[in-house]
Order: sequence, then structure tokens, then C-alpha cells
Amino acid sequence: MMNPEPTGTGRLLRASHAGAALLLAALLFLLGRANLFEVNPDAVSYMRIARYWLEGRTGLAVNGYWGPLLSWLMVPWMAWTGSPLVSARMALAVSAALLYGAGLFWMRVMELPAGVRAAAAWPLAIFCGAWSVRLITPDPLMAALFLAGAGLDVRAARTGKMLHAAFAGVFFGLAYMAKAVALPAAALWVLLHGAYRVWASRGRWREPVLRGAAAAALTASVSLPWIAAVSADAGQISFSASGGINHAIAGPPDVERYHPTFREFHVPEEGRITSWEDPTAMSYPRWSPLERMDYLRHQLKIPYWNANHILHNWTAFDWLYLTPGILLIALCVFAAGRPEMREVVCVSLIAAAANSVFYLPVYAADLRYYLVTHAVLFAAGPAVAVRLPSIAPRVRLGVLVLLLLNFAVPAADFLAEQAGVEHPEYLAARKLAAGVRERGLDVEAVAGVDDPLAVALYLAFQLDVPYYGNTREVPEREVLNAHPCALVVPEREAAALEGFRVWFRGGGYRLLTSRNGEGSPHNAGVSQ
Repeated sequence: MMNPEPTGTGRLLRASHAGAALLLAALLFLLGRANLFEVNPDAVSYMRIARYWLEGRTGLAVNGYWGPLLSWLMVPWMAWTGSPLVSARMALAVSAALLYGAGLFWMRVMELPAGVRAAAAWPLAIFCGAWSVRLITPDPLMAALFLAGAGLDVRAARTGKMLHAAFAGVFFGLAYMAKAVALPAAALWVLLHGAYRVWASRGRWREPVLRGAAAAALTASVSLPWIAAVSADAGQISFSASGGINHAIAGPPDVERYHPTFREFHVPEEGRITSWEDPTAMSYPRWSPLERMDYLRHQLKIPYWNANHILHNWTAFDWLYLTPGILLIALCVFAAGRPEMREVVCVSLIAAAANSVFYLPVYAADLRYYLVTHAVLFAAGPAVAVRLPSIAPRVRLGVLVLLLLNFAVPAADFLAEQAGVEHPEYLAARKLAAGVRERGLDVEAVAGVDDPLAVALYLAFQLDVPYYGNTREVPEREVLNAHPCALVVPEREAAALEGFRVWFRGGGYRLLTSRNGEGSPHNAGVSQ
């Protein structure tokens, strides 16, 4: 065991940590305020589900696609402020703060010296602040909870305390409640980490097995109530529907590879604004590699393509692409004779693999899937550097500074990108919503025509009316007569539409009504 605490610098280190925490708090406030309208389609679902929980409509709140924990975080803020957007921002701020704390905890687990942790807290604060406004998704929350669970499991292996393993299971269960992929990731972590401990202890299996059993038991205890709810909703035993849907959208070229909510005209379930709140009700084009030989070839290619995506995303916050190489070199050259080096390398690689491997057969390109890996690799490089044998102190210091800058520069660049981001889609929907209210228009529902940016969805959300989806072409007149709605059409496409009354323009879009649409266009109501 290394002594993580230097002497004579406690006050300076505490000041550094306090400064980093204040920086994070300032970023959460300023970025949250500047990015209040940074909304994505997933955010609409989480905010609507939070509303259902708040109103006690559990039949609409429970589904197998979205985990409940992020929406639960929104509920108290929604009850207090009445604003879904503020509630979402607060939930993401809490998630980012938890990720910051979990990142610092993981550094302690990796036994980084106190001075290194104090310096690393600053780029970590920038990283977490930027991710608080990147997207409204549960990924930062899931990453924080998984890191806490994995860190406690490592501590349990070192101390022999079953209580640590039990609490690891609690955090793994909560991570699953945030995002379903955390459950198989936790299972793989427990299995691989336990196998590593058996190997490292030269075959002593009793304690690793007991620790793994304790973690698994508590994970199951926390997860089972939600699994039961999801299974009851699905009508079959299930812990999540996301895997099947993500496999469907990774299909071969002759299979529709996008979510039907945003590709077809449809009426959502009664009580919902959008079918995206529970996409399991939509008809996804399922495919199987056993159907045809070309499907099998496609399935075999997906892991190869995704491995490239995963490795690229692993290094997205690794400016000089140093850390994966450092881990492999340390594993091959130093780890065999240095148990403390071997532990850092193996535990880091296990954590990164457990949070990546389940994306291999499905859609894997999104950077947000790998927040656990970013935090793990951020700590892994310095953890290896402080354990390098026979290296001059100045050289070691230079390596540590380089490794910290290696993550700090991309984090700062990403922060600058988020600070200057614009929100044209949601703001365009706000302009349309304001026009609807000012004119007292009767909008029963909203649909998009050639609207890939989901402006129609955001308009429906703001007007609290159903969203009938998006189509490349205008739906048939019979369909629109049966389901009257306002159509959101980009200005570039509106000129080609005939037979629809234009209510008004705003934000680069036109709002048309499907009523009174037969015959020649009615444009008397057009306004800017």
C-alpha cells in the first residue's frame, strides 16, 4: 500500500479541492442557466415521465426503455418550481456533482497521492461541468453510481470487509435504475474482478466468491422491484427493452434503422404526448442474423465496426492518446513483478471493458456511453506513473503534469464548445408555441414533415398536445382528416405543400393546419 498523503501541504491541498469544487458549482450554475433550452428528444421523455410520477400516473411512468432514477431526481424540483426544464437542469447538475465525487473517490481507490488528486480535481470539475449540459440523459448519473460501486468492490477486496461489497451492490443496483446497461456491466465487473482476485491470490477463491456473492445479492435486492415492474408492463420477464431496440436500429441496409417515432405518422398512447416516452409500443423492424446469410455477415461486422467506435470514444478525452498505450505497456513490462502496478492496470481495464463490451453488437457510437471509461482512464495514467520504478522525481513530475494536461485540454475545449452552443430547434419551437398562444389557435396535435431535428416534438411538448411523429412526405388526406393536427414544416420544404392553410411562420419553420386544406391553398393567415 502506498501512502497517499504527502506531508506539510495539507492546507494547500484542501484549498485546491475547495477551489475545484467552487469551479464546478459555478459551472453548474452558469452553464445550466445558459443552456436551459438545450433539450434533446430523450429529455422530453424523461421530463414527461417525471410528470407522471409526480401526478401518480404510474401506468404511464413505468416502461422497459427508460430507467426511472433520472426522472425521480426531477420530481422534487418539478414539484417545487413547476418547470420541467429547470427540473431537468437540476437533475443533471446533481448527476454531474455525483460524477465529480465518484471520480475523486476512484482516484483514492487507485491510491493517487493527495497532491495528484488535488491537481486532477480541476480538469475533473471542468469535465463534469461540461457534461452537465451536454445532453439530458442518465449517463452521468449511471457513471457516478457505477464508479462508486466498482470502487467499493475494490476496497472490499483490499480490506476484506463484506460491508464494502454489500454497498457496492447497492450502488450497482442504483446504476441499473439509472440506465439498464449497468446491470449486465455490473455482473461482468463482479465476475472479472473476482476472477482477477482469485488469480492474484494464487487460487484462493473463497473470499472473492463471498464478496462477489454479497455484491450480487445486494444488486439484485435493489434491482428486483424495478425488474418486476418492467416485467409486469411487458407481460414477460424482462429487465430492459433497450437491448432489442438498439439491436433493431443497428440492422442491415434493407432494414429501417431509425426509431419509428421519428419516421412515421402515428397516434401515441392516450395520456402521452409522444410514443418516445415508451418506444416499446412502436413496431420496430426486428431482424435476426439467422434469417439470411447477408444478415449474418452484417451481424459479424457490427462488433468490428463498434470496436473502432469504442476505441475512438475511449480516447475522446485523451488529447495525446497516451493512457491506453501506457496501460498496455505497464501490463506487459512492469505488472508481472509489481503487484500494485498489476492491480491498477487490471482493475482499470476490467472497468473500461465492463462498460463497453455490451455495446459491441448494437449501436455504440455515442460518446456519452463511455463516461465511466473516461474517469477510469483519467485516473489510470497517473496511477501508473506514480508506481513507475527507478525514475527521477523531476521526470515523474513531468510525466504526471503531461498526463493531467492530456485530459485537461480536451475537457477545456469541450467546455468552451458547450459554453457557446446554440439551441435553434427548441427556440424555433418556442417561437411557434408563442405564436399559437398569441393567436389563440386551436392545436389538437402536432406532426412534423421532413423535420429531422424534432421541432414538432418540442412544439407538442410546450403546448402539451400529442406528437404524431414525423414523415418525409405529407400524410394522406384521409389520415389527416381522421387525425387533425398542425404540421411543422421547414421553410425550404413548405413551398411544395399545396392545399394547407399556413397559420404563421417562425424560426425558419411554417405551422400549417390540416383543416380546411382541400382545394387551393389558404394563405390569408400567413404572418411573420
